[in-house]
Amino acid sequence: MRTLIALFLTATVSACASIPAPQDELDALTRRDGAEAIAGVALVVRIDGETVFEGAAGTAEFAADGITPLRPITTRSPVRAASVSKLVTALAAGDLAENQWFVLSADLHVWFDSALDHPLAPEARITPAMLLSHTSGIRDPEVYWMAHPGRIETLLDQPHWADHAPGEGWEYANIGYGLLATAMEAAVLERFDVIARTRVLEPLGLAHTGFNWSGVPADIRRNGATLYVRENSVWIEQVDGRAMLEGDAPTILMEDGASLDSYVPGQNGTLFSPQGGWRASAHDMAVLAEAFGPEGMGHGLTRPIWRAPGEAWGLGPRLVQPGEANGWPGGLIGHAGEAYGLISGSWVTPDGRVSIGYVVNGTDAAFEREADPETGFNALEQALLDIASRAAGLR
Repeated sequence: MRTLIALFLTATVSACASIPAPQDELDALTRRDGAEAIAGVALVVRIDGETVFEGAAGTAEFAADGITPLRPITTRSPVRAASVSKLVTALAAGDLAENQWFVLSADLHVWFDSALDHPLAPEARITPAMLLSHTSGIRDPEVYWMAHPGRIETLLDQPHWADHAPGEGWEYANIGYGLLATAMEAAVLERFDVIARTRVLEPLGLAHTGFNWSGVPADIRRNGATLYVRENSVWIEQVDGRAMLEGDAPTILMEDGASLDSYVPGQNGTLFSPQGGWRASAHDMAVLAEAFGPEGMGHGLTRPIWRAPGEAWGLGPRLVQPGEANGWPGGLIGHAGEAYGLISGSWVTPDGRVSIGYVVNGTDAAFEREADPETGFNALEQALLDIASRAAGLR
């Protein structure tokens, strides 16, 4: 009997030893080379509002040579979160609607003087709900941001109409969130960064985060992670270098001689990058995701608006269907981000119990960023989701 028990224990220990720990897997990601090379990675997994795993590996900032590491990345290192930011913007729109400052089904003409009439359906109503769900019939022009003191309507002088009428098709559009932020500003006569902070970030305990560094404490900002793209084995700075991290003002585009003090809310909602400018850490992204669970302030935004293989969307969040994300059989709700070398994600299970946030602050120029058409995730995103599922005890 003792021999059998000893053999059983030996077999059990051997089996457990063959499964790498989540931290070891993150370390291994940073040892990859070639097109799979990454600068740094951070991952946080929470269950029922409590952190059960947080791990990081790699570098937050390199020296000027693009090779020598200066600081390690951590789970609390804020980055430019890219399109994960849209979750905050969606929550802000939802809060304004709930408090009757804003109507998601209203015609955008309420807030815009210029014409927003789709040539395929001039009489069709384009609404904030359509902007949130990427079904407005508006597509990204070549440039979808405007420097102060410009007006956002100027961007619409470029070709910007999709080949489907409003509400009858889907096309991902960053400019939709700039238009949405402009409408919100006009509705409450406040700047978007203030709306986001008071309506969403403070209630969620994320007041230390902000759009384009607005409202982010100096000590947190200094410890942010720079975004990189690697070319010829050298990490090249893209966004949030040392000079930006040491700054004390919001990082917004302004023409020479312009001042943020002269900005009038409702002129240009792209100013604080509502589509991608939130500065937040992997931990913050995991906390944010919980807002879309059954008890969260954003649960009403998760009703399906558009469904297609690999592309199911609510009013802001993507709705990952069962079977699309390896290790998450019940699906996920949230958003991914990808820009300037960054990969990010903020996800929660439909029951609201498990949330995850992840950040990769630099990828190689040759990395295949295109998502699998059946899952909507690229290989690196899928690897991080797989690690997170094991950290959560789902596999």
